[in-house]
This record gives sequence, structure tokens and C-alpha cells, in this order.
Amino acid sequence: MFYASPPQIAARESTLLCYGVEQAASVAMEPAVGSIAPAVSRCLQISPTRSTEYRLTAKSRDGRSVSQSVRVTVGGARARILDVRVSALEVSKGSAISICWKAEEAVSAEVHPLPALDPAANPNRNCVADRPAATKVYVLKVKGASGDEDREEIRIRVR
Repeated sequence: MFYASPPQIAARESTLLCYGVEQAASVAMEPAVGSIAPAVSRCLQISPTRSTEYRLTAKSRDGRSVSQSVRVTVGGARARILDVRVSALEVSKGSAISICWKAEEAVSAEVHPLPALDPAANPNRNCVADRPAATKVYVLKVKGASGDEDREEIRIRVR
């Protein structure tokens, strides 16, 4: 057996490259992924930087060989929220609050239920402000180029 789990990853992510052989005297992998040896079941964590086809070849003691290939596809990096800072989680009615965030690989951002951000605004680093009259849940959502998204909920309690 020879497979990747998962076979498709985003940039800067890892996958498991797993193999199993029986009655093999030796095994080799191209491209090399470190030291490998015959095993009934073994997985190696890999982080390819681009889509790659891996080939596993097992040789028996009498010199016969068997090969299998598996492809790991690397796509664009996923949008992620790295940090969210809120000026206060509890405020008096009508007091100002700010929600600031830092993200990576985002092509758009929104904070619901606030109005849309200016299209020229940086979706990876920004702040919004509001004056809630009642306890409110804000949802920060960043989207990546491939449609992936990350979200964070912020509850502001109004006393």
C-alpha cells in the first residue's frame, strides 16, 4: 500500500505519506523524504512546497521490484485569523469599542453586523469600531482566494 492522507493540502501544511510492504529486502522513495526501511505499516509527515509525485519501490531478496506512485497536490495558502484584539468585552450602553485583527492570505474581510469594509481596506490587518446599545455578538470572517474562510466570534456585553 502507498497513499497520502490527505492527498491535497494548502501551502505550508503537512500530510502523511504512508506505505506498507511485506517480504521486501529494501525500499526506496523518489524524491527522498528521509530514511525509510521495509515496514508493514509506516507513515511519514511531509510538507512539500509544490505538487509532487512520490514513487515507492520495494525490492525482494531475489531482485524483483514493485513500484507504486502517489501524488500530493499543494494549493494556495488558506486564509487564517492570527490575532483578534478587542478594546473591551464589557461596556456601558453607547460606549465605543474597537475590534482589530491580524490575518494572513485573506482577500476579503467582514465584521457582521457592521457595514461592509471599504474595498480598499487591508483584509489582513484592520480595525472596526462600534457603539453597541445592547449586548451583541460580532462575527469576523476572512476569506481566501480559493473561497476558504476563517471566522471568529466576539461577544460584547453591554451593562
